Amino acid sequence: MASPSPTLPPRDKRMVSMPLETVHRILLTDPSEFGTLARKSREVHTPSFEEFSGPFLGDPTAAPSTVDVADQIAQTMRRAFFNDLLETVMQQTTARALPESLVSLLLETRDSIRALIPNRTDLHAILWKDDPDLQQLAAPAEQDTPIEKLLQAVVPRLLEAAKALTLLESADRAQTTVAYISRHSSGTSASCSVAVVSPNNDDDGETRGLAAFVVLSTMYLTHKAQMCQQDLADFRLQTVDAPVIHETGLDTEREMFQKRFGLFSDSSTGPATRVWVQQFVSHSPYSKQELLTSESKRVEVLQQVGWVDMILFRTPPPNPSQTQDHGAMVQQHMPEVLSLDMAYMREVRHVTRLAVMGSALALHACNAAGTGDTILKSDELSPELQHERQKLIHAMSNFAIGSQELYEQGVSAAVISLARTLNPSFLEADEESLNSRTSAVLRGEDPVIQLLDSRMRGIFRTMTMWDPSSVVALHRTMVTGRSLGSLGRQNESGQGGTALFQTEFQAAAKGEFSKKGFSLYATDLAHACLMATKAINLTCLLYGSVFMDKLIIDACQENNSTS
Repeated sequence: MASPSPTLPPRDKRMVSMPLETVHRILLTDPSEFGTLARKSREVHTPSFEEFSGPFLGDPTAAPSTVDVADQIAQTMRRAFFNDLLETVMQQTTARALPESLVSLLLETRDSIRALIPNRTDLHAILWKDDPDLQQLAAPAEQDTPIEKLLQAVVPRLLEAAKALTLLESADRAQTTVAYISRHSSGTSASCSVAVVSPNNDDDGETRGLAAFVVLSTMYLTHKAQMCQQDLADFRLQTVDAPVIHETGLDTEREMFQKRFGLFSDSSTGPATRVWVQQFVSHSPYSKQELLTSESKRVEVLQQVGWVDMILFRTPPPNPSQTQDHGAMVQQHMPEVLSLDMAYMREVRHVTRLAVMGSALALHACNAAGTGDTILKSDELSPELQHERQKLIHAMSNFAIGSQELYEQGVSAAVISLARTLNPSFLEADEESLNSRTSAVLRGEDPVIQLLDSRMRGIFRTMTMWDPSSVVALHRTMVTGRSLGSLGRQNESGQGGTALFQTEFQAAAKGEFSKKGFSLYATDLAHACLMATKAINLTCLLYGSVFMDKLIIDACQENNSTS
């Protein structure tokens, strides 16, 4: 029988519509880094009208302007929409009204601007339904009108919309809108036209250019209004919502967990979590009696054995391109208390796998070049080695190249390039041996991988319990959680304790990774290690005293009674 919903105090109104994933992300983010919560960085380039129009007017067979697959799909769909709407307009030389699809697009621009100023009724008349000019263009007239004249009548309305937008955008965003107004304010056919080729070369080029200008202008202003809307949403999230959620979101997560999985007091709540607890208790280096009497040891076993050994470093597939399928397998058995950490887990696993295999390849390159592994343990890399590092990372990430053979060839070329950088006298005769070792690494058949994986695991185990007493006083208890997880809490001096901890933590982690032969990836690994530590620490904060501690004690007592 389903458990009743827990009775808890009502949440802050701003959290009611906030996705739980966002609440969790805020809790994991230091206040000094709230700027990273934006879906897209505030530094996103604001396109000019010409830049925005380019992809719609260029060669349709040209390479896409972005390498991101999702962006390529969106760009293709926008171009298809533009072409379809343009052809709809150009199918008629005269009409009694603008095509309905174009009017709908104009009204979408109006709605996008209105959404920015719901209380500014003085600006609502722009592109408003009862606007006489637009109403006259949208409603059937008594007689046909040249389509060119109908389109020319839209231009002043677009310029008015652009002027309204400049009052609402930030100063940097508004620069391109001001440039748009300045360039097209004369209203001449030359200034209100874009060069676009007719697919059949059988229509009026001037009319097509004007129609393309109107359609693209409407799409452009809508796009800019939506960018402005996202800026406002990001600003509110970073400056208003995030600080409040950061302080009160723990109760929200606990409440939603119980609504989703059952009450903490219910013996059927969290079956996957219970299995996980039993597993890491049974693999604990401590006796059951030691765990029963020491809360700090229970936290240690949870973090080092349960989190690092059984979740982060669960035996991976030999080929890194199989990561996605393996991730799906892990998700099926993911403890409920970690259900919101799947993305962080995948990122950490991706970075560590890349680092283990990349460092193994770099080690073979060093040995082939006869330089030893000194560079793999140095704190800083030369610009030349940084360049080779990027080439190797790119080659190892290029899973879509077409085949395993091509993939291995690309990685081998990067490894050989690294060897030549280390030793310009590297002999071509040694390439075959290095290619063979590269293939063995990529197929998971090289014994060096197991050695480096073990080193990596050891560093993560150590760093999850890192206790810089000179930075912040950490109290490892299930009642309060480790203080390093009290994200955003401040010490007595007013300095953000967590921000200071993060700096010290990453410096210490980077040093450990470099000393163990991972200098090519030390910075990325230090950040991944910090992510992993914050994630499991937040789990202790959320569920330690109210749920997890009892499960661990029960598992110890159960094992004692059956032994």
